[in-house]
Amino acid sequence: MHAAIANARGTDAKNIKDIAPALRDWTSSLPAKKEDRGFRHTEVAKLLCPASEDDDIADPAVALEYHHKLRALDPEEWPPFMYYKDVIHDNNPWRGFLKADYVVNVGRVLFCGKASLGGRRPSGNSLAVKYQMRTMTTGALTYIATIAYFAISADINFSPTGSSGEFQYMAFYNHLLTALEDEDETRRTNLLGWWTDKLFSQVHIRVARREGVIPSTERLRLVRPRDDDDLLDY
Repeated sequence: MHAAIANARGTDAKNIKDIAPALRDWTSSLPAKKEDRGFRHTEVAKLLCPASEDDDIADPAVALEYHHKLRALDPEEWPPFMYYKDVIHDNNPWRGFLKADYVVNVGRVLFCGKASLGGRRPSGNSLAVKYQMRTMTTGALTYIATIAYFAISADINFSPTGSSGEFQYMAFYNHLLTALEDEDETRRTNLLGWWTDKLFSQVHIRVARREGVIPSTERLRLVRPRDDDDLLDY
């Protein structure tokens, strides 16, 4: 089971890594080579840079230190790419949180297939259709954000625990998941509802029902237990 999960995670990471150049509008195109992403790419550097150092990342020397793992990235300090239009609002860090177009597109590819990009219906062999996914969960949303992080980083391999100096993806996942589950219920519900609408609204298309037709579920509910419930022959 653990091997299967690891294989699926590796496949997801590779798929998103390969399609990442098409998942947002880049000022400077995202390189195909993974090692040229991350802090070696000026735009990505700003997306991954901790908010506490956003004024320093313009300095090539600072970006180079991050690239060579001379500066550690805190998995509890979430970067701008997770926010709508890459903007972190200091007075309200919940505003736009996990609503970036790039992150939404990562979620679409992971659960609805590449064909769903642009708001189109999920492909027939996608996870959303195959498993009839109806709602977003905190676990799935955290997974999307984690894979999205890896895809634009310069890390060659997706190693959850990471080695010395590498980004701690497992810690990032766990801290984000805990934060979402501990968040105010209204905020969490609204966020998950927003994501459900973005990803799964077209998975279940309601059939237009003729006027006066009572669905079977409602007919069952209206009839109380009767003596002939278990009668098979007329």
